[in-house]
Amino acid sequence: MRITSNGAASMQLVTEALCMLAGFVCLAVYVPTLYASIPGGDSGELAAEGCLLGVAHPPGYPLIVWLYWLLSRPALAWAGPPAYRFNLASATAGAVAAWMVARTGAHAARFVRLTHCLSRPQAAGGKGQRDLPWADGTAGMLAGLVWGLSPLVWMYHVGAEVFALNNALVATLLALTADVCARAADGKVPGSLLVWTGALVSGLALSNQHTSVLALAVLVPAVFFAAQLHNRPAVLVGAAACTLLGLAPYAWLFVGHSYFRQPGSWGDCSSWAGWLHHVSRADYGTFQLYSGSAGRAESFAERTGLFATEVLLRQLPTMWETEEPHAESLIPSAARKVPAWAQMSLAVGIAAVAAALCMGHQPSPGATGTAGAEGPRKAKDKTKSKRRAADHATLPSKDSLEQLPPRSLNVIAVVVVSLAVYIAVFHGLSNMPLADPLLYGVHARFWMQPLMQVSIIGASAVALAGYRSGFPTAVNAACIALLSASTLKNWQGQDQSANSVIADYGRGLLESLPANATLITSYDFQWTAARYLSACEGLRPDIEVLNAPMVSFKWFGAQSHLYRNAVFPGTHLVKALTQPHADGGFSLPDLVLANMAPSDSRETKDRLDHRYASMKVFKPRIVSGAAKSSGALAIAGDVMHKADLDNLMNSAPKAVRSLPAGYSTTFRPSMTPVTCKEIAHAVTSVFTAHDTAGLQPHPHFKLDTWERATYIDSWTRTEDSASAILEESIAMNPSCIDGVVGAAALFERVLDKAEALGQKPSASLLKNFGLALLHIVRGKSAPVLPLRLPLAATSLENLKSLAAEGVLKVWGAFLEHPDARSDSSFDTVQSVMSQLATILGTRS
Repeated sequence: MRITSNGAASMQLVTEALCMLAGFVCLAVYVPTLYASIPGGDSGELAAEGCLLGVAHPPGYPLIVWLYWLLSRPALAWAGPPAYRFNLASATAGAVAAWMVARTGAHAARFVRLTHCLSRPQAAGGKGQRDLPWADGTAGMLAGLVWGLSPLVWMYHVGAEVFALNNALVATLLALTADVCARAADGKVPGSLLVWTGALVSGLALSNQHTSVLALAVLVPAVFFAAQLHNRPAVLVGAAACTLLGLAPYAWLFVGHSYFRQPGSWGDCSSWAGWLHHVSRADYGTFQLYSGSAGRAESFAERTGLFATEVLLRQLPTMWETEEPHAESLIPSAARKVPAWAQMSLAVGIAAVAAALCMGHQPSPGATGTAGAEGPRKAKDKTKSKRRAADHATLPSKDSLEQLPPRSLNVIAVVVVSLAVYIAVFHGLSNMPLADPLLYGVHARFWMQPLMQVSIIGASAVALAGYRSGFPTAVNAACIALLSASTLKNWQGQDQSANSVIADYGRGLLESLPANATLITSYDFQWTAARYLSACEGLRPDIEVLNAPMVSFKWFGAQSHLYRNAVFPGTHLVKALTQPHADGGFSLPDLVLANMAPSDSRETKDRLDHRYASMKVFKPRIVSGAAKSSGALAIAGDVMHKADLDNLMNSAPKAVRSLPAGYSTTFRPSMTPVTCKEIAHAVTSVFTAHDTAGLQPHPHFKLDTWERATYIDSWTRTEDSASAILEESIAMNPSCIDGVVGAAALFERVLDKAEALGQKPSASLLKNFGLALLHIVRGKSAPVLPLRLPLAATSLENLKSLAAEGVLKVWGAFLEHPDARSDSSFDTVQSVMSQLATILGTRS
């Protein structure tokens, strides 16, 4: 029997069902492995702007901001905290993306099937060819699952980020383009609704993330040619209108900054120049991914080789990593261990497979049917041949074989060209140094989009092998089974359902601050964690959170009036003693000194003469202390232009002194004495931050993750804070026992962490820990607040006894440390050790 219209429809339904099944499988995997709270990266900032309906960092991401705003409404509180709702939205978008990748893969498999039938007619009648209705669908399902369950994609589909929605939109564009090409290949004119839907999705994709333009650069010309839009002006005008409609969310940037400006929103889009500045990403460099000073560290060939190796060593199911996630051997990536020549060989190999699939098999003249390969025959022989072919309902008819598209229009060609354009442009423009593990991880997330095309190409290659073997569905099913086994094996490493590291760190950062403080963060994970908790969960509403890089842009002058806890003595943060400083900017010392003065004496002029704000809207003003809070200024991390602050702290006579507040540092005039009670509260704040963050000795995360960055910062700040507390405590007369004991307990935690990881502690840690124990032995003051005792002591008197022995042990390790002799305190420690050993020997 021949394929009837009903039979073709049934085949299409089977294929669509299998492709949709790929999306449901991915959703079933994503939901149980969702992040417990907000993940790292830009997630916290995007979530906060969504909760407040603000403007995110360039280019603004208005589509996802509006989506998050809708999901954050109180009516949806039953679904869980805002972070969980946003994470679930990413999982849903990721599942849609996997479905669309599967649909494109099915189209590609169909093209392979048709070219296979043309080139190998003798195989078309084999027994295994009876399962062809399932073959296209299982090939598409394989493409969707290989992509959707790859570790990189899986990770970004279980947390709130812009990438899941971008993947869904770009994958939809690929699938719609494949639909257009397939209709054109079947001799049909693609309908206007299909073209207009693609145009609308194109605009929405550009409203979500700019990298989608790299896909559109290929897909738009392909649709224009396949749909013959040059002969259909009405359809073309409608497509342009739909594209503009999809871009409409960008209008919110102007409206939001003109009428609903929120503290923490990025930029100043209240004018045309400011809007264009923001949308074009001019703050970062329009065609740059990285705004840091490291610049281009790898060449185009190196980045392409790393991509190919990353795909084959970490993303394909047969090569996924099985080591413990905290193993240092995996850092920064297995890809970086492969020689450069091998990386490029892998890239060339992928390109060769893609080219072979793209070329297909062109029939020789006159070989358009199943009998064409045998040359002219008698009419009787032709009739018999057609009857035999008709017995197989799945074999394409002669007419359908004659309607195969030219090479430039086939689906695989479109996929391959879009992959090549993305790699060429992205790797040509990307300037992010990949030697840094964290930046490598940031760069790798932009490989999800080309990984779509690689998955489709790989599934097409498997489909070709299956068709040639005569059992395509069995081959595809075997690959899916292998993928399922790999997914189960890697479930634990991808499961983020207990991962609240970023949120816990943010809580530790905020909960340890004094009332009405202004927190200036230095790192992205500090800013996004604190921003989300403050804006979406209402944690510490008395605290205002700023990001130092944001404060350094000229447009900050248009936002400074939104912050009520701090005074800004100029337009924006600049380096001291430079021309921008003279032109109205403020340095870190200016900022610190302006916010240390008593609230009733604060007065400064904000000069809002930046080049974007309209002076009739944002006028210079006088900000008086009556309108400002007297909260402390706290700085977290190594803030930009830190050298200026160090010069202020080390000036003679000393004008400023600092005191830890959890993972941050607060400042006070040097003439104001520090009391032991304040030091005791500082100790409590560090323990609060440490305990709230839930720090463990083992990192449990790789160096290319934001969780590992918070781990490193938390332990570093714990040790630094302990050192600062010890310095202030022993400077008092008598020394503050609360500070000394607290510092010793913090040093002990850091030392225990090093021992748990099998690491050698630093010489400075051993020296300071021993110094704290020595002052515990000598201490005579009474504690102000309840103490956290180190050395498993049961009382302060018991601690003094244990501390005497502890000094000998800790300083003994210090004197044996290879870096100890370069320390200026080496001789003093050695002398004290001798005296203490003599005293203890006499007592015994």
